[in-house]
Amino acid sequence: MNNKEIKNIIRLSMQKLINDKSIKLTDESKLISDQIIDSLGVIEIVNILESKFNIVIEQSELVVENLDSIKFMTDYISTKIR
Repeated sequence: MNNKEIKNIIRLSMQKLINDKSIKLTDESKLISDQIIDSLGVIEIVNILESKFNIVIEQSELVVENLDSIKFMTDYISTKIR
């Protein structure tokens, strides 16, 4: 799976999770820092990523640098599955 495919899966998942048409998500949108999602949303993101990409996200990996944007998640997942 290449980065473009990973990014598309994450983008579609985040759009479904947020489900607010007034929020225009970009690859750089700060989901956590800008409070687009809350702590329960982070748990949902982790569940989505683990399920979609068949990975386990360790507690030490639950950091803003891995989960705050579609770009960060794409970079994180691409290293995790390779």
